[in-house]
Amino acid sequence: ELLSAVGSEQPSLYRIITSGIQSNIENANIGPPSVHDSDPAAAFMNASVSSSSSFQGMKNNGTKVIFQNATLHSYDNRDALNQWLSQTSIGIQTILQFNINPFVKPEDIAKNIEDLLKWTFKVGKKVIQSDVKFSSYEIGDYENGLVVTASWSLGNVVVFHDGESRVDMNLFYFDDEVGEAMNALLMSAFQDWPLTVKDEFPRGMGLVVSFRDEYSIRDDGERPSWA
Repeated sequence: ELLSAVGSEQPSLYRIITSGIQSNIENANIGPPSVHDSDPAAAFMNASVSSSSSFQGMKNNGTKVIFQNATLHSYDNRDALNQWLSQTSIGIQTILQFNINPFVKPEDIAKNIEDLLKWTFKVGKKVIQSDVKFSSYEIGDYENGLVVTASWSLGNVVVFHDGESRVDMNLFYFDDEVGEAMNALLMSAFQDWPLTVKDEFPRGMGLVVSFRDEYSIRDDGERPSWA
């Protein structure tokens, strides 16, 4: 299958084998030097290998295929570095999902959510240092669910119950330390409900994909190890 793909006229198959998701055809600076030739399939088949290579070649149906090692410096990472330098995280979003007993009355679950949420912010008042506004929205007199929100100057929490056995929480904080403390309080408040999903995302500008502490070395003029 590898040999068939190398000889294929479909460039997408060739790109996957030689350089992952990067395009060697449009950018001559991407990929090992051996794939910069005008005939990439032939270059791949005829590529030489250094004595330090961990792959010395293999045979398939009488055809010898030589693999050439590539390092991080074999690829053009200027776009990736510019993105890493431009991203700015302004907050953290956390998604939590719980499974609950579907045989409990929806109105009882709704009251439980509201009570636990208010308890969390009462205990965490010193952390958020701000007044909290609570709102509650019934969906079809509770049988179709409930949405409860808590908002303040440093973030917001949205809790959704689907009327059956699932509760979702969408949490956003501008301050990382506040977010960490409030998440711990919420997990403690709702500890009786089995947690099935937890995920965290940085939110901000510049195609942000990294948390603040992951690119803090920029303040010292440093670059990531792959740059």
